[in-house]
Amino acid sequence: MLDLFAGTGSLGFEAVSRGAHAVTFVEKDGRVLKYTRRNAAELGVEDFCVFFRADAVVYLERYHGPPFDLILADPPYDLPALPRLPDLALRSLKPGRLFVLEHDRRHRFDAHPALETSRSYGRTLVSVFRKEEADESEPEARGEDAESVADA
Repeated sequence: MLDLFAGTGSLGFEAVSRGAHAVTFVEKDGRVLKYTRRNAAELGVEDFCVFFRADAVVYLERYHGPPFDLILADPPYDLPALPRLPDLALRSLKPGRLFVLEHDRRHRFDAHPALETSRSYGRTLVSVFRKEEADESEPEARGEDAESVADA
C-alpha cells in the first residue's frame, strides 16, 4: 500500500490496523515525516513501514518497483499536478486495484475512464479509480515475461 502526501501517516496506519502487511509513506516535508516515523514507533508498526522523503508526484513519475495493491493520496488542493495524479498512480497499481484521491470540487474526473465512483463530503470529493484488469492473453497477466514466452 502506498500513502502519498502522507502527512502524519493516519491513512497508512489505518491500513496497517486493517491488515496491510506493508505501507510505503511518501512525504516531502522532513519534519512531518520525522513525526510520522515517531507515530509508527509509538504504534509498534515500524516493521510494516517504509518512509520516503520525496515529492509524491516525482516519486510516481520515477517509480518502477513492484505494483501496489492500494494507493491513497490526500494532496494539497492547490497542487498544480493534481489532474495528473490518477494516470500517474494507475501506472503503479496491480490490475483491478484501487487509487483513492481526496480533492476539492475544482477538480472533476467524471470523464476519466478509470473512475469508479466519486463521493462528495462538503467541499471535498473522494474519487476512486480502478486499474483495468489485465488481459489474460498478455504474458505479464499470466506471470510470465515477454522474453520467456518468446523463447518457448
